[in-house]
Amino acid sequence: MKIKITLKDPDGVSDSLMDAEKTSGVPVEELEDMIQSYVEYAEYVTIEIDTDTNTARVLGVREV
Repeated sequence: MKIKITLKDPDGVSDSLMDAEKTSGVPVEELEDMIQSYVEYAEYVTIEIDTDTNTARVLGVREV
């Protein structure tokens, strides 16, 4: 069975990108461009959990 879960965390994305900038040296603006296919409105992400294969994947914004 596949279960889709959408999570909303307004600060989680920006906080994570700022942390990533510190550790990678890549500017937040570039990181935002890299994740835009997966994170909608800078706060929503949808994860599909497959209980048959015991895997999970982040769905792209257009797949939701």
